[in-house]
Amino acid sequence: GVFVQSILFLILLGLLNFLGAQENSVTVYSFADSTITIIAPQNYSSQLIQKGKSGCEEAMKKLSQTLLLTAPAKITIVICHDFAQLVALTDSRLPPWTLGIAIADKNIIGINGAKLDILANNLPSVIRHELCHLYLAQWENQNHLSLPQWFNEGICEWISQRLHLDFQENMFTSVVWEETIPFTELEYRFPRQTNKASQAYLQSRPPSIPKNLSVH
Repeated sequence: GVFVQSILFLILLGLLNFLGAQENSVTVYSFADSTITIIAPQNYSSQLIQKGKSGCEEAMKKLSQTLLLTAPAKITIVICHDFAQLVALTDSRLPPWTLGIAIADKNIIGINGAKLDILANNLPSVIRHELCHLYLAQWENQNHLSLPQWFNEGICEWISQRLHLDFQENMFTSVVWEETIPFTELEYRFPRQTNKASQAYLQSRPPSIPKNLSVH
């Protein structure tokens, strides 16, 4: 227990040092009643932070009950000021359309705050989506299996509860114009091109999922 807490403290300290080196100051939100820590740009809306925390907790409960997955011991959510800061945080070559990323080995969720809005890309939905990636990564490690990327993203989209009012119309149009991508091409990764990535998410998104779905 003490060792795990020390590792988590070092990770959090490293994140604070990294973000402190960027242009914008940050605020750390810790909650006595939660295992969630949120790091956000200074003066970020406290109301949005609370909504993000609530959305994360709701998703944790849903994932644990519906998909029979265990919650991570601690979760750190980092709301980056922009895409460049998100890239620096993850130290990886991210596609330009990246809204959020789950760093599974550290239980960290990184979010491009510049892309958030009040519709489909609202903060609680993005947190729920990336949180689901953390859970599924844990399942993959425990079972020594890799889920197809399209299936992984589809489950995360379902958990996110994001609004996609034009789903049926967009899906119909992509079929008519032969814009669909074979699922065999989406097994390991999604395209880097923005329009093709949008199509990949569209196809992977389930119109509905049975209530009794579980992952064993």
